[in-house]
Amino acid sequence: MSSYIPYTQEERDRAHRTDLIALLRSQGEMLKRSGTEYEWRVGGQHAMQLELIQDSQTRTSLGMIERRLTELENQFQHLLELAADDSAAYHAQFKEILDEQTALKQKRSGLEANMQVQNENRRRITATQDALADLSPRITEWDELAIRQLVDTVKVISKEEILVTLKSGDEIRQKIVIE
Repeated sequence: MSSYIPYTQEERDRAHRTDLIALLRSQGEMLKRSGTEYEWRVGGQHAMQLELIQDSQTRTSLGMIERRLTELENQFQHLLELAADDSAAYHAQFKEILDEQTALKQKRSGLEANMQVQNENRRRITATQDALADLSPRITEWDELAIRQLVDTVKVISKEEILVTLKSGDEIRQKIVIE
């Protein structure tokens, strides 16, 4: 867990005076003007999104993985130049770099898969919210369109019970009352 870092008034004033656009561009970052704001993208994704997507156990972000992979690629290329005459002498270093790259790529794939699941969940929640926004809070009569927008499946458990799965992923067990 991170701890609070106290900043002096001078440091805060300097931060306020910093031109972030110029700073990011001087670091080689690509910015795109969008109205009065700028989009900061890395590999097609918003750069802040890359930093927010983290492995929950190691706290390694997608951005950290991308930066490390770039460093390793540079190290590999440098080593390749050095090993032009005697590649056997650098075999262990090549293997170490490749092993770390493989592990990082696997971790990146896992994070990207989690991100896809989260995006799909967000999409389903938004679709359900949109469907619910158009509905009356009380169902007074059968509305086929509303039911089709909310309900994914209905499964008969027994003579007395059904399982309704909503498009949001929620499940509702309902007893059947026969009068």
